[in-house]
Amino acid sequence: MDKDKVLDEIFMNDPLGLLNIIPRKSNTHTEDERLIASFLEINEFITINKKEPEATSLANISEYQLYSRLKSLRSSYEKIVKLKPHDIYNLLPEVVEHNTIERQKKKKKKKQNHIVFFFFVF
Repeated sequence: MDKDKVLDEIFMNDPLGLLNIIPRKSNTHTEDERLIASFLEINEFITINKKEPEATSLANISEYQLYSRLKSLRSSYEKIVKLKPHDIYNLLPEVVEHNTIERQKKKKKKKQNHIVFFFFVF
């Protein structure tokens, strides 16, 4: 008997359905999903404790971890853009486009270059 025929017979003759396997869905989360979940954990802390996480005491490690996470999130423009829709407590700074920032820098330079001198003649 041919191997393929034997295997076909085995698969066709499965009265209990033991060979009908449904593949499991992956439990892995994307990077964005993990980022949002970590930020929602900070929101939950604030909802419960009515304050932002602080680094005042290392006795409460979980609060310190949340504080460190929030500090890190605030320093990343890309993360702020992704998390701003979930920011119910206004923890993150306002999102400003990079072009706008560059324009503001140029305006400041122009203002600094224009020095006006007034002379009074008596």
